[in-house]
Parts: sequence; C-alpha cells; structure tokens
Amino acid sequence: MTRRAKNPGLGKWDLPGGFVDPNESLEQAIAREVREELGILINDWRYCASAPNQYLYKDVLYNTLDTLFVVTLEQRSDLTLQTSEITQAAWFSSSEIPHSQIAFPSIKVLLNKYMASL
Repeated sequence: MTRRAKNPGLGKWDLPGGFVDPNESLEQAIAREVREELGILINDWRYCASAPNQYLYKDVLYNTLDTLFVVTLEQRSDLTLQTSEITQAAWFSSSEIPHSQIAFPSIKVLLNKYMASL
C-alpha cells in the first residue's frame, strides 16, 4: 500500500494507481501507474473487482470507478517512490491492513472483495 502525499486523503493509505490517460488502455494505465509510482515493471496481473468512488479535485466532485487488479511479483523489488504522489510504501499481511487509515471508502470495499476471494 502507499501513503498519499496530497489531497484528497493526504497522509492516508491507498493502493498504487491513478487515472487512465487519453488514448491509453486500462492495461497500459496499470503498467504506467505502477512504474511511475513505485518503479516496478509489471506484466502479470488479473482483474479482481471494481467499486464506485467520488473524487474531489479542484472543488469539482468527479464520479469515478476504481478497479482492483492483483499483480504477481516474482520477488519483492526495491521500490523507487514518486514522492510527489506518495510518501511511503509498505507491504501488509491481510491482518495488518490499516483499515481505519485508508483514504477512500471504495478502497476498503475493494480490499474486502479481494479478501473474500481468497
């Protein structure tokens, strides 16, 4: 998980990710966001779940759809954090996830859906 460096949710835990750029596929966005935010190259992921969200940006409330993909890593890589977006990254076991400190309700929903799928 990553700790947010800016609002909304400044200082709270989130999952790596971001918005899909124009003319970009969801698959391209996943790979780009993880590479930009964590410095990890990924190519093996699977769709898990989605949840609606509302995202406040520059005083405008946007309706968005958050999607969760599960990524398989051969080993834990050293992370290179994009400090303009995140201040910290941490690995949590399912029992260690800081649910009360998660930035968005949709992320809590997605994590619960993932845990239920195990």
